Amino acid sequence: MYEKASLPTAVCAALLFVAPDARGQLPVRLEFEVGGLQNPTDVTAPVGDSRLFVTEQLAGRVRIVDANGTLLPTAYLQLGSDFVAGGERGLLGLAFDPNYATNGHLFVTYTDSQGRLVLSRFTRSVTNRNQADTASEVVLLRLDQPFLVHKGADLDFGPDGYLYMTVGDGGGSGDGTCRPQELDTLLGKVLRLDVAPIDATGSYGIPPDNPLIGIPGALPEILHGGLRNPWRFGIDPLSGDLWIGDVGESKWEEINWADADERLVNFGWKIMEGPDCFNSPGCNGSNYLPCGSPLLRQPLSAYTHIDGCAVIGGQVYRGTDIPALQGTYLYADFCSSKIWAVRGFEGQLVSFEELTGQLQASASYSSPTSIGRDGFGELVMATIGGSLYRFVPEPNSPTPIHPLSGDVDAVSITSGGVQTLELDGGADRGGSFFFMSGTASGVHPGLPIDGTLVPIELDVYTFQLLDPTAGNVVTPIFGVLNGLGRSQVLFDLPAGVVDPGLAGLTLHHVFLAFGRDFAFEFCSNAESVRLDP
Repeated sequence: MYEKASLPTAVCAALLFVAPDARGQLPVRLEFEVGGLQNPTDVTAPVGDSRLFVTEQLAGRVRIVDANGTLLPTAYLQLGSDFVAGGERGLLGLAFDPNYATNGHLFVTYTDSQGRLVLSRFTRSVTNRNQADTASEVVLLRLDQPFLVHKGADLDFGPDGYLYMTVGDGGGSGDGTCRPQELDTLLGKVLRLDVAPIDATGSYGIPPDNPLIGIPGALPEILHGGLRNPWRFGIDPLSGDLWIGDVGESKWEEINWADADERLVNFGWKIMEGPDCFNSPGCNGSNYLPCGSPLLRQPLSAYTHIDGCAVIGGQVYRGTDIPALQGTYLYADFCSSKIWAVRGFEGQLVSFEELTGQLQASASYSSPTSIGRDGFGELVMATIGGSLYRFVPEPNSPTPIHPLSGDVDAVSITSGGVQTLELDGGADRGGSFFFMSGTASGVHPGLPIDGTLVPIELDVYTFQLLDPTAGNVVTPIFGVLNGLGRSQVLFDLPAGVVDPGLAGLTLHHVFLAFGRDFAFEFCSNAESVRLDP
């Protein structure tokens, strides 16, 4: 059994489960990119690279789609004889080192001839940029799994430079034991590895802030747990937050979320499936958390098997082609081919929209297997039939409304500074009340307690963090939007009143809108400001 290390303050908390922004559907459509692939399982690209790289599950190949949209006939990488495919086995995940342009490193997950899940590093050929050196393989991890299913095996690098990997519970109906809740196994977990110092033997490092370092019997690779089959996940390249699609057992499909700064979040399986208790032999007794425990993280979003049968976790959009999609998380279902778009803030769902109809109208597709990110942050979807589709803007899309925007990115603790925040809730919210709130990310050096400096994680908003002598540095905290649904707020930080130890902290403002009857209507996007020395 384990417990979640910290629970962030939920800003738009408990006010409502879903609050769609009613200003119209997102201006996005699908555009066919290329076909001819065999069972693609992942699509990605190195940062700044105009090519797409696609894993073919059964063939054990990585293929390239060039900048002109042509599928190159020669594989970028072909796995060798120690490889087996079929069912949920095969070549499953791919991620490029953030420094791929200089070091040529890429990482893949696949099943070997003994059915073990393998994590390996390859290196790009020194003579051909469109091929990897098959002799360069360095195996980092071979993981025994008791059954042929629930591999997980997705890969991504976070903004922190570390490699993240999802691992399924090992399979078996209901996971006959309780592996996702145990700390002595990597099954049912999110792993976080330092792959910069790898030597020829495949020895990787453990990030120094991983939560289980030095804990007897616990594996230090573990970052989070309580997962069943986290087939695809994504890391927000801006915030570092994790968005995990966890394929369910008998009823629920889940989208799980964890803040970038959180450690050891317990997503509940197999004590719970979605919001429900699960009949979980092997997870009973005092060693495990009870069903419904607040230490079991509820999904950010979940749907039943009426709407599908296997969630395909997606990505948070951080590209530039579709401004209205900025900060939106897209995900799909393999069986129903439905696609949804959601926005979240600090673990709370604040908008939800199904896009299936408009996307099917632009390009007929079926059975998504992955939603990946190209080298410039644009989203690409793979389907089991071997096709890729791009998410592109609708022609003549209207200029998107950014409900909250600021004019500067940082203010100085020493000399002070002002960030002007423009609020725009839309004309339909004219006359609504607003309330400024938010959160913070970063680490304070610590508080002196009994002569010892005790580090703390900060997750409260501006006027709770700053020295009370600063007064209300956000003005006004409360107000009324004008007839066009707009207002202006100042984050006015006086010089020299803030603890210098807060330098480097980032504050994230939001505003909440309420109707004349004080019913909650809307939570804006987050707008950030950094505290510089």
